[in-house]
Amino acid sequence: MKQLGRSLYQVKAGETVTVTIVAFGIGNTAVFAVSPGRASQVSDHPRMYQFDVSVEPGQAHFGVVKCDFASDTAPDAHFQVLVSGLDDGGNQVTFQGPHISKEDPAEAPISFQNPLAGGV
Repeated sequence: MKQLGRSLYQVKAGETVTVTIVAFGIGNTAVFAVSPGRASQVSDHPRMYQFDVSVEPGQAHFGVVKCDFASDTAPDAHFQVLVSGLDDGGNQVTFQGPHISKEDPAEAPISFQNPLAGGV
């Protein structure tokens, strides 16, 4: 896995991707979904989801983090998304993904691209 941008990742077929959503000053009200495929929630605190990369080279998984901020939520409440997988050497890596605050849109898209051989 490589991070190409805060919401853009390069992944490989068969790789297990972990998306962790850490809540600050708010309850665990954010969720993650991915298409094609399905992400399994593996933890409640913090919310953690996993999915296996199943798209062919040149294709992508499209994920979204959906957040729910109640009207009385403190202005500094936010979610920090962390994305984990394996680097080219097989080592576990974790990247800071989107930072979502009350003023941001309620959905944060994330793209996981399986590049063609030799390309991005």
